[in-house]
Order: sequence, then structure tokens, then C-alpha cells
Amino acid sequence: MRSKLVLSALTSASLLLSAIGAAPAAADPGTSYTFTKIFDTPYLQNQQGLAWADGSLYVSFDMGSDQGRIVQYSTTGTEIKRSGLLALGHAAEISFRQADGNFYVATGGGSNPTYVNVVDMRPATPVIKKTYNFTALGNNGMVGIDNKNDRMVVFAGPSGGPYTIAFANFSGTVTSSFTLPNLGTPQGIEVAGDQVLYYTSGPNYAYNTITVFSATGTNLYSINVPVTNEGEGLAINTQSNQLYLGFHNPRRVYSMSPVLTAPLGVNVIANPNAESGTAGPGHPTTVAIPSWTVAGGMSTIGYAVGGGYPTAASPGPAARGATFFSGGTAASATLTQTANIATLATDVDAADINYSLAGYLGGYLTQTDNAKVVVTFKNSGGTSLGTAQIGPVSPADRANVTGLLQRTTTGTVPVGTRTITVVVTSTRDSGTNNDGYFDNLSLVLTKP
Repeated sequence: MRSKLVLSALTSASLLLSAIGAAPAAADPGTSYTFTKIFDTPYLQNQQGLAWADGSLYVSFDMGSDQGRIVQYSTTGTEIKRSGLLALGHAAEISFRQADGNFYVATGGGSNPTYVNVVDMRPATPVIKKTYNFTALGNNGMVGIDNKNDRMVVFAGPSGGPYTIAFANFSGTVTSSFTLPNLGTPQGIEVAGDQVLYYTSGPNYAYNTITVFSATGTNLYSINVPVTNEGEGLAINTQSNQLYLGFHNPRRVYSMSPVLTAPLGVNVIANPNAESGTAGPGHPTTVAIPSWTVAGGMSTIGYAVGGGYPTAASPGPAARGATFFSGGTAASATLTQTANIATLATDVDAADINYSLAGYLGGYLTQTDNAKVVVTFKNSGGTSLGTAQIGPVSPADRANVTGLLQRTTTGTVPVGTRTITVVVTSTRDSGTNNDGYFDNLSLVLTKP
């Protein structure tokens, strides 16, 4: 049975922050949150970081002797995959970068200088691909990924504070930072839109707290988490803004309801660039594609495959990652997913939410195989309130060259919209392979 704890942020925040000696932030106005245990972590090691990616939860474990391990779980706790031992230090926090499909893991620990390791979980044997050196920031390192602005958010500092939250690019350069006082034992960090979520444990692990900061360091509000024992890791479903929290002794994972307000200014499409999952070697091979419902067969292909498919030198996204989407062999193949934006209802019903739909679409030489993206805005009953579309791209548009071109459309989300369904269709007009290609899809909601 799932266990639940309910607490009003409005009534608890002042008492909580006063208890740990920090100036209280405003509470999340009028919101009562429910914390539900979704599973006990079955892997019996030192649970540390937590990340969400394409429908799965990933837990990083400290295995001792500066070794760590990452285990992938379903949201009901079924183990899907685990890495071998990796040089991850304390493996204090883990976060997923949409742009490259990799996980970023901070060394953490009061005696460990701060490094961030980039782990690729897609191969049969996951590997560390790169390590960033942030030792100048201090120890106790944690990392989150700001997928809206595609940058790292690195936490570090001496035990007891003051701490630094630094924004860094993927060259490893810190571009801005702010300091914060001791709000408790650091346990996790994540990013929701333009806000930084900082997860801490109180004295003797009697309670835990999520404190929300602006990107410039303004303490916006706090959420009390009345779950006892040590917090370990914070994760966010970037599609729905669902928060997940990890705990140790006993090891378990909770979800928080309601979700945070649906994110503005971030891509609400999960796995938008085929970087999650394993790329196929080319047609007619079809592969599992995380976060999408597949009909008709669909492929993801590496830009390094060659054989006439788009390459890294072909027209396409500048930041294209390693993989793109392609139709399989069927005359028509589709990918579908739905984003829930019910928490934006007030602004949507005031016609105060805009959308931008974009993606790179293309095909092969003079063939007319193509791809298109259609989004359908639906009310709470599932009735369509309108659609928007990009593509297809014709051979003439591509100058009869194999590659992908960007297409964009914008507008206002129809009043009454509660969900947005994204359907991508690859169509084969000739031959045996469906060469409707697409990559780097995005659906971004903003206020005018």
C-alpha cells in the first residue's frame, strides 16, 4: 500500500525555516502537498542521487572506495538496468541532460572535491564519457541540469556553508553564481523552468525541505516535506513537472502532489531528439523509443551510420546530438505523446499562454518521403480545440539534398486546453524504407 503524508506549505514554512536558523521564505501560497511513497528501493546499498528521464527513475548509489553505481527503475520500482562500478565518488546527485541523453553525476561528500562525471547509460555497459573539474567551488558537490537553458547547475561549498550555486556551460566555465546560507544538510538539487529547487534535511533528519530560488538567488518560497529520515536526491519529470524525492534508511522514493505549475519556457516534449534509448544501425531495424507511443514501426539512427542517411555534416541542427528519428519500413509510422498543462488552466483560459512548435524535418535526396508534426489542443474531456502543424519538408525545400530543415509555428493555446497531444508522422511515398527524418522537436509554452 502506498503511504501518504499531507502538509500545507502555507502553515509550515515559517516554523520550519526558523527551526534551522534561516530567514523564512514565503510559503508556496495556499498549496497543500501530498507525499506518496511509490516504491521501496530494492537495491541494498547507500542510496544517494535521483533523476528522471523518459519515464524511468535513476538512482545513484555510493558503493564505497570512491565507486558508485546507477540503477534504472520503473516508476513502480522494478529494476530495468544497472551500471557496473564507476568512479563516481559519493555519487551525491544525478541529473539528465536532454540535449545529449547523458546523466551528470556529482561526487559529493564533505571531504570530496567537486567533480561532475558524464555517464552514458545507453550502452550495454554504461561508461563515463567525460569529467568536469569544479574543485575551485569546494566540496559537497551536487549537480542539476537546466534543460531550458542547457547548462549545469553546480552546488558546492564547505560543510556548514556558506554554499555556492553556480551556473556553468558544457565547456566547464562558470558563467554566474549566487551564495546561500546553511538551510540544512544538502541532499539534492533540480531546476524547474527558471527556478532552482534545493533539497535539504533538518537536524537529526526529523524533516526535509525544498527551498525554491530564482536564478539570481532570491529565496522565493519553501515546501516542507514531513517525511522522516535522511533525504537523498531530487528529480523532476520535465514533461509534467512531477517531483520525486529520495530517502535513505530506509531506502525509498516518494512523489509529490500536486505537481508544480506546468513549466513555462521549457520543452514539454520528452525525448525530443532521439538521444534516449539505443540507436539502431539503420533501416529496417526498429528500436524501442522511450517516452513515445510507437505505431507502424519507427527507427532511431546514429548520424555516424552513413550509408546515405544524414550525417553530422548534413543540413540539420547545429546541436544535433548523436541520433535522429526515422520511419521504419511501413508506409506510415507515428510517434505520440501527451503533455498535461492543467496547472496552467487560469492563464490558458485567459488566453494568456502562447506556444512555439519547432523541429527539424527532412528526407533523402529527391525522394518525397517526409515527416510532419501535428499538435492537438484538447479540453479535459479529450475534445480537440484546435491543432498546429509543422512540415512536411519537400525535396525542393532541401534542394534535393539529404538532410533536415527547421520548421516553426507559433500561436496562442486555445482557451479550455488541458492537454496537448504531439503526433509525429513519417510517410513513405516510394521504395522500401520510410525516409521521413526528424530531430530536435520542441513545444515551448510562454506568457506574452
